[in-house]
Amino acid sequence: MSTDTPAPLPAELSKKHEALKEHLAKLGAVAVAFSGGVDSTLLLSVAADVLGDNAVAITARAQMIPAREVREASDFCAKRGIRHVVMDVDA
Repeated sequence: MSTDTPAPLPAELSKKHEALKEHLAKLGAVAVAFSGGVDSTLLLSVAADVLGDNAVAITARAQMIPAREVREASDFCAKRGIRHVVMDVDA
């Protein structure tokens, strides 16, 4: 059975999640180095939830990074309404 409501977090993880939200709120604005991996996706998602337009994703585009990964990062940001900057880093 599929549901759109995530399961509640265990108490310890919930406490860490709240601490992250509080820390991000104190910062006021952030730029997240966004690879599209699980760690940066979590951080970006929480930052966007807490800061709205004051959270921006930054993704590097280079020959060593598969174009598919950059596209997936862009698609994620577009679907969530997160500002996304893709920077070319090849010299």
